[in-house]
Amino acid sequence: MKINKAKIDKIKGFLDEREANYLYKLALKAGKNGPCLEIGSYCGKSSVYLGAACKENSTVLFPLIIMAVQKNSSPAKPILTPIC
Repeated sequence: MKINKAKIDKIKGFLDEREANYLYKLALKAGKNGPCLEIGSYCGKSSVYLGAACKENSTVLFPLIIMAVQKNSSPAKPILTPIC
């Protein structure tokens, strides 16, 4: 795994190293079958691990970022706020 731990530690998130390594191994296995999808990537810490595994398999990761809709927005024109 070619990930710079010093840079990863600067990313906001709750992912510990054991979980990160597990996600990486899962993505290595799943990525052999095609692209991977991550739903709710928060600030992207897990995306780095998943993306690194996908890159090793010459596939891609599609991270789905969830945004919070502000109360004062309308359904026709929602005001989205990044969670990070």
